Amino acid sequence: LDFPVGIWPLLLVSYCIIAGYIVMMFKSRRDGHVFISQWYILAACFWFPWSYLTANLLIHHFPSAAVINTAIGGWYGGTLLMLWFVPIGLGVTYYLIPKVVGRPIHSYQLALASFWSLALLGGGVGVQHYMGGPLPAWMASVSGAAMVFMVVPMVFIALNLVTYSPTLRFVFFGGISFVVFILLGAAFSLFRFGKVFQFSHGELGYQMTGLYGFFTMIMFGAIYFIMPRLMGCEWRSGKWIRFHFWFSAYGTGAMLLSLLMAGFSVVGPRVDAASKFPRTACGSLQRRRSRVRRWNCLPTWWGWTGREWARDLHRRRLCLLPHADGAPSPGSGHRHVARWLGWSGAEMARR
Repeated sequence: LDFPVGIWPLLLVSYCIIAGYIVMMFKSRRDGHVFISQWYILAACFWFPWSYLTANLLIHHFPSAAVINTAIGGWYGGTLLMLWFVPIGLGVTYYLIPKVVGRPIHSYQLALASFWSLALLGGGVGVQHYMGGPLPAWMASVSGAAMVFMVVPMVFIALNLVTYSPTLRFVFFGGISFVVFILLGAAFSLFRFGKVFQFSHGELGYQMTGLYGFFTMIMFGAIYFIMPRLMGCEWRSGKWIRFHFWFSAYGTGAMLLSLLMAGFSVVGPRVDAASKFPRTACGSLQRRRSRVRRWNCLPTWWGWTGREWARDLHRRRLCLLPHADGAPSPGSGHRHVARWLGWSGAEMARR
């Protein structure tokens, strides 16, 4: 949504061309039966252009108050997850598991029920993140209720896909992440938890669980299943596939736990009426972010290697200390470093 106004129509047209070719391939299929994986993928081809077109039209061509644009952005982010990434991931899951295991899904009726539940509820999520804000209360309430009821298709999908195969470890992990993703979304949609977790790292952990834990792991499983059949040869090493899986699972789990712990760490100050919100939530985050950006850019600016950076770390700490009154000395640290390195003023400016 941050693209210039003239860019998004081109992206929409290019995506519609891709979706049109997918529909043409679907119409020219040999078998007349429609599998549940095809339901999800075809529906995603129509859901994404609808949400993308709606959000861009309302923001760029029918402008309204800034707070309404914020609600539209939240709605678009929720539908992007629920009506694009989730259907694609579920479609791949419904294809891979019966294909590898060698038997059909448990119940086609349950699969259809989960599909239509996702279709009815997925387009209403996203605004619940702004509960308590300057928006009509019904918007956050309806969006939160839709997210809570997303537990229903999650249960149907879990009952249909209760199976495990060593070759489907990525898909199995993605299924578990999908359950965690829906449960976290339902919990954060409740006012009791949402009022303290909104705008925190916990919300980011919820989004990353759906994007990395579910969608990305499902796509990894699809790559490991499809590529040998396209290339006509097997993977050279199963050990590296196992390494890939465990490191990916470890990274996803560590990221989720770290973000949830970061979200829990700000619950206390945020629910305390005596604490200042910018001081507890925004101020510390901005200071830490600017500090990390500054220390990461210094070696690049000066062309230092890692060994030189470690050797001169103590010197830079000394030269970037603030004055006695607590205010930092603008540019003093850079002048001291330039003097220690023997740079002139012109050399410092050039670097």
